[in-house]
Amino acid sequence: MATVGEALAVALDHHLAGRVEDAEVLYRRILDVDARNAAALHLYGVLCAQTGRVPDAVELIGRAIASDPGIPDYHVNLAGALRAAGQPARAAEAFRQALDLAPDRLD
Repeated sequence: MATVGEALAVALDHHLAGRVEDAEVLYRRILDVDARNAAALHLYGVLCAQTGRVPDAVELIGRAIASDPGIPDYHVNLAGALRAAGQPARAAEAFRQALDLAPDRLD
């Protein structure tokens, strides 16, 4: 049986290869085992944003940040989802939080 870390790596491989259905199944299974797994929440949220499920993306990435608020990429991706959701003020705040966490990053 794979560890959560191994399952997450396989899910990410599927995700990056465009096999979003396979990735989603694994992200969900990981979250069934560990509902607060920040990496799985974040990546599943990114997948949702990429597939047009913006409200789900906002919710999942928000949960990832609640589990691990110190990851700048989580805030950047939340900002993108919030912008897509038509919430520019909240998106700007998420970008500010990312910048506070990593002021030397320009991306």
